Amino acid sequence: MTREEMRHAAKVLLAAADGKQVQYLGKFEKWTDCGDIELANFNFTLFKFRIKPEPKECWINFAEDCAPSVYVSEKTAFTAATSTPFGCRPENTAIHMREVIDR
Repeated sequence: MTREEMRHAAKVLLAAADGKQVQYLGKFEKWTDCGDIELANFNFTLFKFRIKPEPKECWINFAEDCAPSVYVSEKTAFTAATSTPFGCRPENTAIHMREVIDR
């Protein structure tokens, strides 16, 4: 095991110890959530493990008379829409979008 592989294994083990979801590369090259059995039997030689990625989220304002804008929180999207000089209406704001992780 190389030093880089050891660092990766350490990150995965610490994440599992902190209660984060860990995945292993299973059948058909598909990432699968680890259950208690897999967590108890980490074998970094035979399997690849990773910390389950979190989906990215954003809020987008699609107002009729304004260009679309992307924000990292609903609050900032709403604040921006209601304070714009163009007078965008708040009911046209804060469309919540979440990434679909299909791996």
